[in-house]
Order: sequence, then C-alpha cells, then structure tokens
Amino acid sequence: MQAAFSCQVDADCGAGWCDQGVCQSTSPAEGEGEGEGEGEGEGEGEGEGEGEGVGEGEGEGEGEGEGEGEGEGEGEGEGEGEGEGEGEGEGEGEGEGEGEGDVCGDGALGPTEACEDGNTDDRDGCSSACTRWWDAAAPSRVPIALTNPTGVAVNNVPVLLRLPSSTVAGGSLGDRACFVDVDDETVLDFELDTDDGAESAVFLRAPAVPAAPAERVVWLYLGLPAGQACGVDRTRVWSGRYDAVWHLGPSLQDSTAGGSTLTNVGTADVAGAIGRARDGEAADHLETTAPPTALFVRGDLTLEAFVRPESLTSTSYPNTMVYFGGTSLETAANNTLYYFGLSAGGRLGHYFEYGVGSDSALYSSSSGIAVGAWHHVAVTRDVSANELRWYVDGAAAGTSTTMSGDPEWGESSWLTIAGNSFDASRGLDGVIDEVRISRVALSANFIALQVASMTGAGVVRLDPAEVQ
Repeated sequence: MQAAFSCQVDADCGAGWCDQGVCQSTSPAEGEGEGEGEGEGEGEGEGEGEGEGVGEGEGEGEGEGEGEGEGEGEGEGEGEGEGEGEGEGEGEGEGEGEGEGDVCGDGALGPTEACEDGNTDDRDGCSSACTRWWDAAAPSRVPIALTNPTGVAVNNVPVLLRLPSSTVAGGSLGDRACFVDVDDETVLDFELDTDDGAESAVFLRAPAVPAAPAERVVWLYLGLPAGQACGVDRTRVWSGRYDAVWHLGPSLQDSTAGGSTLTNVGTADVAGAIGRARDGEAADHLETTAPPTALFVRGDLTLEAFVRPESLTSTSYPNTMVYFGGTSLETAANNTLYYFGLSAGGRLGHYFEYGVGSDSALYSSSSGIAVGAWHHVAVTRDVSANELRWYVDGAAAGTSTTMSGDPEWGESSWLTIAGNSFDASRGLDGVIDEVRISRVALSANFIALQVASMTGAGVVRLDPAEVQ
C-alpha cells in the first residue's frame, strides 16, 4: 500500500485532491462501490475501495484473501476499509468449496455432483440430477433404502425384499431388472425365493446396512433389454455366512455353494412364513441321502429356522427341527454333532455328544414359544467360550448357557430336518421354513437384522412412486 501523504493544496497530490490535509485518489477504486464476480471472498484492507481483499461475494467457491488498498473484487458485495489512503490490493480470495453455483449439465463437475456430462439427459450414464446412471439401456430405476432399526451397522448381510409385481415381475429379475449398489457401478447378488404373481420375495446381499436413522440406498434398474443378464450368483448371497440354506418350498435345493439337497419323506408343501414351507407329522421329515461333509460341524455353529408347532411332546431329543447324528447305536461314529428342537413346553433345546455317546443336553432359560404361531428361533454355539446363546424372533431368549465338553466324532452321521430318521417319536408336528446352518456363531446384531428384514420390521423402505 502507498503511504498516505499530507497536503495543503490539491497540487501536492498529483492526480488526486487534498481533503483535510490528506491526499485522496481519483481512481475508480478509491471510493466505496460494488463489484461483481464469482467466488466468495473476504479480505482485509486499509483504505477505502473495493478489492479482492476487501468485500464479500457470492458464487462458486469459498475463500479468503487479504489485500491492502486499491483493487477490484471478484465478489458481489461492498468493499470496506479501515484506514485512509491509496493502495493496491495484493491478495485474492481463492478456494473451491460447496456453493450454490453447481449447475447440472453445464459441463463443469461441481463438488456436489457425482458426474457431469454437459447435459441433463437421464439415460446416458449421468442422470438429469448429475447422479450416475448404471446402464443407459435401463429407462427407469427405483431407490431401495436399507437401515437397521436395532441401531447397529451390519455388513455383508442378506436382507429380504418384498417387491410388488406392479414394480417388477419376479421373472424379470436378473434378466431385465438388476440391483446396483449406491456407487451405481457394483451389481449386487440376489436370490429369488418365491413369486406368487402379486409379490416377489427376494434375498439381496447388502454390502452394508447402517444403523438407523442413516440409510444406504441401492437401485433396482428396470426395463433392460431381454436377455441382458446381470451376472449375479445366488450362492454368493450366502457365502461367508452360511453353509446351508433351505427355503423349503417346492424345491429342496440348498441355496449355498455346498449343494446339500434334501429328500422329502412325507412332508407337504404349504404356505410358509416366507413363501412356501414344509408341513409334517412326527414321522415325516427331510433328509440328506448321504453324509454331507460340508455340514460336519464340531465347532462354532448357528442353527436357525421359522417354525409353527402344532403340538409338542415330551421325549428324548423332542420335537426335532434340525438333527445331525447317526443311528441309536452308541458308537463314536454315530455321535450327534448337533440337535436343535423344542421341549414339551416350547423352550429351545440343543444337544450334542462327545466321547462315545456322552450327551450334552441343554435348554434355554426363557419361557417357551406358543403352539400354532410362527416364530423365528436360533441358537449359536461358541466352543471357545463354552457358551450357547438362544434367540426368539431376533431377541435374546433368556441368558446364555454354559457348555461342558465339545462335539466329537460323528463320521457316520447325516442330516435330517423336522424329524429323526430312526425314531419317529422325535419328529416335529408342525410347519418349518427357512432353515439355515452356519459354521459361525453369528452375532446378536446380525441375527436381529436378519429377522427384522424377514418380518418387515423397518429394514427396507421401497416406494414405487419414487421411480426415476
């Protein structure tokens, strides 16, 4: 900044004039005025005038600058100065930040835009709102918001979507309709469970489900050309979490890569908790035709199912839901590796054998489930902690139970569901659905989220009216 000169007459100030003993400038920047431009800037200066160091502006970007004296500003606002005299601005407000100036379609990628292709077409990879568009061949998409009402974020979890046929026909999923993650790049694996013409039940592998109230939005892209496969694999929906999953509809195929298909022995296909299920008397059951090596589990374990008992009896290994064991012969090879059933009072029970036929028979401490009503039930076995944990409808059922001994042997054992292949009195009189086996002692948060999604308890928000 030039020094302020004292004067007595105008001639002492060259091109300026003398005002009360101080030289004043005649340039356009000497007085107070307004300047227009782009950028928000703040500056400090000495003297009067507009400058990039003195004034405020609105536009794209935020910044600060310091200037001393005279200059023209690139911001809308008024320059204010402290002090007197002439000077030249020596600073500029600079910086780019979030401002009000992002204009979708202007060709300049703004900080609030995910993409910018210079137009406002929806179907060319960048939408009219400058969000990405996964495939230009898809004329529309529907947002699906996921959240965990239990308040804990859970990763890599299958969630159940119930999709009305008015939004998408179940038969088009994977062909003319695809699920895409929030990045609009990653195609998500899913499995179609049932499609009754009015609604489809679909299990989607969600990379993450945040704790409420936060949401993760995934997209269902619709109307792709016929034959354009999404490239999904239903077995990946369950990988890393489950070693067997049976939806127990007309097909008794295992949905995981383990491929442990069941054989029906007397059960009937009926309406279930999700889609279809299997109904049987005590002697009816489902079984594997050969010992499934993928399900030889002597360590950590989770067993779960939806069940609607019609009556409950009292016997050894009663009201069996899942059983992996051999015959009644008490040999190490016939040891029971796991049993999951109900007591005569409806409490959850878990048995296994160690040594040569030594039983560990344990029950939950909570009150039992009711006959005639659907419930989701689960037990986790944590061998390192010597602990069983029980769950009914996604919530802990009583306190955990301490185990003694670990499951052993059982090489001649095989799997049965809803019964016992060598003792009809041990079977389940009722309906069973969605049976799952995991070699992991799944967490309480994971189980709670699973059940919440399957029972419609606020995990999925789908509004067809939000179609884009």
